[in-house]
Formats: sequence, structure tokens, C-alpha cells
Amino acid sequence: MKEGIRAGKIRFPAFSSHSLPIAAEMIRTGLFNAVQIPFNFVDCEALDEVIPLARRADMGIIAMKPLGGGRLDNARLCFRYLLQFRHVIPDPGIETLSQLQEILEVMESGWPLTAEENGQIEAYRTRLGSEWCHRCDYCQPCPQHVAISTLLVTETFAKRMPKERARAFVEESFKAAENCTECRECVKKCPYHLDIPVLLKKQRNLWNGFLETGNWT
Repeated sequence: MKEGIRAGKIRFPAFSSHSLPIAAEMIRTGLFNAVQIPFNFVDCEALDEVIPLARRADMGIIAMKPLGGGRLDNARLCFRYLLQFRHVIPDPGIETLSQLQEILEVMESGWPLTAEENGQIEAYRTRLGSEWCHRCDYCQPCPQHVAISTLLVTETFAKRMPKERARAFVEESFKAAENCTECRECVKKCPYHLDIPVLLKKQRNLWNGFLETGNWT
């Protein structure tokens, strides 16, 4: 990185991390001009230390996963929340022009969150709790080749795809998950300390219920 800076190939060195303690440690080195960390209305722990540290260091702050890796399905609410933090730039994944237009419309508005919107945010936080996959894939590779992040976000596929298409997308992955030996190597690597073997079983039960009823509950 330093060689790239000296050669004029890098103007503003930056780093990205899902681990907030590591992000804080790297900010303190004084070597970087920008940081990218997970930040949305459920993943808001960065407000405790990392974002204040970055602001004091005069660093650019990029919010990765402003839509929670696809788990937060109300884009308007997501970006209305982020509007409170003018020093944070969201980095969303966009698939269509209409999605981009919707985001731009929200970002150009500026009025504060309403009491109803704050209530919606609290409802999301209650529903998701602390046991949700952020799809960072730090848990990979799995010794048994289990597609962990795919299986832990099956709710997204169930709600967004026709039932048979969703089945085709994840059924083979669930079959592979039967090879899980619960070695817990994934748990050691997960920056969010998720009990992945337990969550895989929970997702399997929810998936079976979806196949029977067509509803995700």
C-alpha cells in the first residue's frame, strides 16, 4: 500500500472490516483515510466506538450493507435512517434503475424520521435480534463444503422468489448441510459469534415449514 502511495497509484488508502474491534485498531494506526464497516439500523454498533473514532481521525466513512445484505426489505426506511448521519456514505447493491431512483429520491429528501418509522425500525430489530447472518462469508471455507451464508438467509429467497424457484436455488445446499459434523470451525471464524450449527438446524425447520405451507414463519 505504501509503495502504491509513493508511486501515485493510491490517493486515499482505505480498509474494510466486518470486525469492529479490528476496525478500531486499524483506525488508530493513522495509516488510512477511509473505513468501510457494516452499518444500518440493525447493525448500528459502529456508533459506539468506530464511527466516533473515524470522525475524530477525519476519515471517510462508508456504510457497507445498508440493506443488511438483503435482509432489510424496506429500502426507503433503510436510507431514511442513514440520512441522520451525513458524514456516512452508504454503499448499496443496486440491481435496477428503479432501485437507484428510489434511493436517490430518499437521499435528496432530508426530513427526519417519523414516530411511525422509528416504530418500524424497532420491529425489525426485535424480529432479527442478534442471530442473523451478515453474509460476510468469513466462516468459509467449510470442511464439509456447506454453503453456510446461503442457508442462513433462505428467508430472503423464500420471500422474493416463487416457491419452486426458491426450492431449486437452496435444496441442494440443504442436502449438503446434512454432512455438517458440528466441528464449530465456522463459529470460531464468525465475527458476529453466531452459533452456526444451531442456526442451520433452525433454518432447516423453517424451510421445511415453508415447503409445506408456502409461508415463512
